[in-house]
Amino acid sequence: MNASMNRQRPLILVVSDSSDLLQFSGSSDELPGYQIETVAGIENAATAARRLAPDLILLDIDSPAHNGPDACRVIRKQSAAPLILLSPLGSEDDAIDAFSAGADDYIIKPFGVRLLAAHIAAVLRRARPESQPPPNLVEVGGLTIDFDQRSVTRGGNVIALTPTEFRILEALVRNRGRVLANSELAEEIWGATAQFDDHLLRVNISRLRKKVERIPAAPEVIVTRPRVGYLIARSD
Repeated sequence: MNASMNRQRPLILVVSDSSDLLQFSGSSDELPGYQIETVAGIENAATAARRLAPDLILLDIDSPAHNGPDACRVIRKQSAAPLILLSPLGSEDDAIDAFSAGADDYIIKPFGVRLLAAHIAAVLRRARPESQPPPNLVEVGGLTIDFDQRSVTRGGNVIALTPTEFRILEALVRNRGRVLANSELAEEIWGATAQFDDHLLRVNISRLRKKVERIPAAPEVIVTRPRVGYLIARSD
């Protein structure tokens, strides 16, 4: 069985010849919702990728011995994991060289943390196997969710949700048993191009809990993983 299927959080392998990036990415505060492993230099990357079986590789190599595309080719001999190349080079030819060498995405440096998190979420989403659509009716924590009618009931009583609240619930149900990072959940709700607002997400989660939880202060349906994200736990 693929090791990544047993993880609650996706594992990101950061390969870099920059001590600044290794220190930045090694902090769980910077990229909440992910496990982070770091390795210095392309010479150690292939072994680490084979040993760890990461869900995604962040590659930042720009040394005299290896440029970014060369490093992609080295890793691609050992790993098929989604790969994002970070590069200071911004021309169209540079990006094409990276994609031709096996990169799945290309980010021009410098970049912000929120942009990086959005790219990571998008690449991981594209890499996930196509999941079966949820059944028309789903039972979760005493709730009956009707995806066709976009309605939620408890004990036959309708619970009125706003469109945003329903999209939050739907995203969590579709990923039941898996923690969704705040940025990933926000992208599911508002789209990849929207500006991520952590406060707005928390406000909507709070309002949703007041409607669907028996005791909102002690939620049993929508569970928080502090500094990571949210999930609906599997009951099976």
